[in-house]
Amino acid sequence: MVHFAGGDHGLEARDRLTLRVSQLETKLGKLIFEREFYERRIILLEKGKVSLDMADELARKNLQYAHSDDLVLFE
Repeated sequence: MVHFAGGDHGLEARDRLTLRVSQLETKLGKLIFEREFYERRIILLEKGKVSLDMADELARKNLQYAHSDDLVLFE
């Protein structure tokens, strides 16, 4: 009975693997969301017509610049 519950192939191992699968699925969901976010931004840049708002946003972010009336959120 001990081997059924414990060990490398027992119920405890299955529970650990189930938890790990859940953690990895959550991480995968976040990565898919992030990839889709960047894909949308790349599409906006590839069309050859960069919007002024996007150019302004990228410049401010890369130069770490903000106007006095901007609201800045830190992650």
